[in-house]
Amino acid sequence: MPSKKLQVLIFLVLAITCNAVQIGQEKIPEPATNISQVVINKPMIVEINTNKIITVKPKKITFNPNNINEISNISYEDLLILLKNTGMEDMTAALIQSEQEYGINALFLVGLIALESGWEQSNRARRTNKMGGVAVYSNMSRGAVYKSKGESVLHIAKFIRRDYLNEDGLYHNGTSIWNINTHYCIGKNWSKNIINIINELLAKISISY
Repeated sequence: MPSKKLQVLIFLVLAITCNAVQIGQEKIPEPATNISQVVINKPMIVEINTNKIITVKPKKITFNPNNINEISNISYEDLLILLKNTGMEDMTAALIQSEQEYGINALFLVGLIALESGWEQSNRARRTNKMGGVAVYSNMSRGAVYKSKGESVLHIAKFIRRDYLNEDGLYHNGTSIWNINTHYCIGKNWSKNIINIINELLAKISISY
């Protein structure tokens, strides 16, 4: 058995050796006890807690009369609610498709079609599926005939995009509803009536824009 002096000497040597090994080395952190948070290269924090509920705010439903190019962001479900009991529920899919394909605000199209087709109750709407006043220049004009109401809605959207909203369009005068009104319809009541229809529908389902 080593003498007491030798034991002390061995202890001092071991202590000096351990300290030398630790010099210049970073302290290894203890494992995280909270698994909801992993810190990587502070201050970046990665959340991995699967129980955390992340709320995504839905896009705001919009109708901007100053810019018909500004899409509504309305969903099929919300538009179906908006059109409930108007007689135009069957137009929902075509209206959403028109906004997606031609970049025209769907609520603007709702107001236009409601006004020009009498909420789908006009003679032209019932006999020829014509939902708007495109190519109708008098009460005696028959206008185009469509296989379906949806086809008519898409044609209206295409026509307004091509001739009124595109900068090289035949009747382009700007992108507001009033700019379109200038060449689309005589008088200012057309744009006013469309805006009123949209406001009434949005108020019905308590959606502000």
